[in-house]
Amino acid sequence: MKIWMADLTYTQQTLSSDVFPAAVAGMIEYVKNSLIFEIDAKVFKFPENLSKALDTDTPDIIGFSNYIWNCNLGLSFAKIIKQTYPDIPIVMGGPNFPVTADRQERFLKDNPQIDFYVYKEGEDGWLKIIELLNENIKREDRILKIQERSSELINTLFIDKEDNFVISQTTSRLSSLAQMTSPYVNGRLDKFFGGRLLPIIQTNRGCPFTCTFCTEGQSYWSKVRKKSQDVINSEIEYISKKISEFPDDQKRYELYISDSNFGMFKEDLSTCLFISQMQEKYSYPKYINVTTGKNNKERVLDAAKLVNGAMRVNGSVQSLDEEVLINIKRNNISTDKLLDVAKQAQKVNSNVTSEVILGLPTDSREKHFETLRKLVDSRFNTIAMYQLMMLPGTEMNILESREKFKLETKFRVLPRCFGYFNVLGEEIVSAEIEEIAVQNSTLSFQHYLECRRMNLIINIFYNEGIFEEVVKLLENLNISPFLWLEKIYENRQIERFNGLIEQFTDESVSELWESRKDLSLFTHDKENIQKYISGDYGNNLLAKYKVLSLTHYLDVICKVAVMSIKDIISERDEIDSEIIDLMSEIIRFKSLRISNIFDLSFDECRDEFKYDIMNDSLKISEDADEKFNVKNIKYDNAVLFSFTLNKEQKSMIKSYVDLFGNDLAGLSKILSRVYLRQFFRDVSILSRDT
Repeated sequence: MKIWMADLTYTQQTLSSDVFPAAVAGMIEYVKNSLIFEIDAKVFKFPENLSKALDTDTPDIIGFSNYIWNCNLGLSFAKIIKQTYPDIPIVMGGPNFPVTADRQERFLKDNPQIDFYVYKEGEDGWLKIIELLNENIKREDRILKIQERSSELINTLFIDKEDNFVISQTTSRLSSLAQMTSPYVNGRLDKFFGGRLLPIIQTNRGCPFTCTFCTEGQSYWSKVRKKSQDVINSEIEYISKKISEFPDDQKRYELYISDSNFGMFKEDLSTCLFISQMQEKYSYPKYINVTTGKNNKERVLDAAKLVNGAMRVNGSVQSLDEEVLINIKRNNISTDKLLDVAKQAQKVNSNVTSEVILGLPTDSREKHFETLRKLVDSRFNTIAMYQLMMLPGTEMNILESREKFKLETKFRVLPRCFGYFNVLGEEIVSAEIEEIAVQNSTLSFQHYLECRRMNLIINIFYNEGIFEEVVKLLENLNISPFLWLEKIYENRQIERFNGLIEQFTDESVSELWESRKDLSLFTHDKENIQKYISGDYGNNLLAKYKVLSLTHYLDVICKVAVMSIKDIISERDEIDSEIIDLMSEIIRFKSLRISNIFDLSFDECRDEFKYDIMNDSLKISEDADEKFNVKNIKYDNAVLFSFTLNKEQKSMIKSYVDLFGNDLAGLSKILSRVYLRQFFRDVSILSRDT
């Protein structure tokens, strides 16, 4: 039996989903190990490869993953396949699927090319369909015969020949993941190595929390099932060794762990210990992309310490307002401990990130700003700021929630999720559309835009330690770093900076559509899709304007940063006026570390400085009575510094630019994958003579 599984990604601008198709490959491993007959299985990631395969061969059954970033792409391929080969059963599965029966039925009736939808956990559902398919049934009768045995199906939905919506009687989860084998170790994913895709693993499945905006917030996922530690270790070692065999320009330096709460369980410490051994043996991974646990932060910090700073620790709060947290069923998570994790993470040299969602039920401008203030003042390295996506597989998306909280929504195209492809002689033109909340009972649209502007300012001036030394010095002077960001917000009318902010605001409005249908029609026009691909439309705006701030606007960003500091210090007589000179030097110093970092032809920067900006004295003293004295870090004579990228930085930057490109879309993708501070130029003293 020929089984094909497709976890497709858009490819024409840059990769929309750049991770290995490990989930669908893992299901194939499960099915293969459970069957008593042989199968010939193929896994597809790139649409071009699936299209080419269909030109010369046909499967006995084909499945498509369904995520927010590839739903319409999979449906478009399935539609062409069904038109050409109506007897091939087409199965879809994944979390991007409604939770209520009426909307599930609507989805399947709107997409008759899908014969079966396997929802929630997919392994046993897929296995049963394939077992029934293997019975001696005429090709043209296979789909009907499987439907007639619906009582045997597991986690499966379909529309029968009388146009009835049928839900299988059995809804189950695997009792254990211990029997799962690795698609990596078995070689099924070997063809996806080579630098284009990011290895991804899962050590456990499920989440004990009930957040209403998350697809794992349903009670179905509340029990966490764990994989065998031997399998986890074998996967990590296989990936690490495999990557070490490639030349530098064909390597990925990250490992993606898709767990919902990594580090929260004792087994995760064993995983991190093994990763540290692989780091020593193979110099991989340098970065670990993961969502760390929402509780048990002490253990999470221990896990981060084991992997030598490669793992970002998440203190993801979404909001720090008590009413909002109750409304999203997140009040069983200790926000105090989440805030404390930032300070603790600094001690183990780990990057620490928090997440905030704008537009949650009863959110407001004041509540959003207050959440941001607390996170900045708690010293998270990065604050990831999202908008409330109305994901189909969440409680937030049901009609009752929308009406209760008066959620007003608009539609937009997901960044990078668009393209056109030739399939079986026909052209597919496709884009993924998301629905986001832009207004609620306590948040007006104008306040939504004000929050977006503040999100941009934090992303430019605070995230990734762009001006980390400024923040440290402000703390030393008992000045809230968020006060500085608010001053920048007030100074947004200054010169070219105003143009940058207004351009961002205009794009934030223009990307939103009132009607999904109208946007869908617009994105079925190939000429419009070409405009998305060229970057005229459809960018991740926070990432795009971060890139612009580092490239075209770095001079004005530095000017606004200094001016806003002057505004604060001028109001405080007790602060030494020389602090302003020091702040100006810090900002100039940092600009030389980050300017032109993606242009490898730009080799070195040089400049003189009066202050020892790298001095630990900039940090807050442990002695509360000890006051910062700027003269303690002032040189007798100006010192000449050199700012250069080292060999490893150049190699990494080249690898990422080759993969994603050096346009706005490509650089935005790079910034989403790496720690920007890893690219800050090395600093060395050339001369102490003026």
